[in-house]
Amino acid sequence: PRLLLDGPYVAPAQSALQHQIFIAVGAGVGITPFLSIVSTIISTFSQLIETEKNSNNLPLKQMHLFWMTRSADEFLFAKPLFTKISNHPELQKRIILHLHVTAQEPPRNAQAFLFREALRRQSQLDRSRFCAVAGDELKWRDCSKMACALHTPACWVNHR
Repeated sequence: PRLLLDGPYVAPAQSALQHQIFIAVGAGVGITPFLSIVSTIISTFSQLIETEKNSNNLPLKQMHLFWMTRSADEFLFAKPLFTKISNHPELQKRIILHLHVTAQEPPRNAQAFLFREALRRQSQLDRSRFCAVAGDELKWRDCSKMACALHTPACWVNHR
């Protein structure tokens, strides 16, 4: 018999902090490892800031977390992480959240309507900023210019 071995390979999440830009896309239980990475990034940057060390020396410049879910209620699972990000300007620059709700809001539910309306309005702002940089036609060779110029798209909802 012949036996071939290959590896070992590290989990993709283990090398996340070694890249300049890290893009994570998750839905359902697939979001769990990425939320762990977000927690690690928050902890790493918080420690550097507390000790007054320069966080610009780290390879990771930005993480983009794309999270798709049927219900906005699922985002509550990450509320402690989101709160830390929203309360810290440096983390807001480093961790960009792209939250997408795929289900329609239930009829006559004010909270669901307000959340969806906020996403729709943010989507319009993001799209106008994106188009201002990209022009009418997206040219892939200009992507680096766009990526540096703005955080796009934060929440395009139903392609509006």
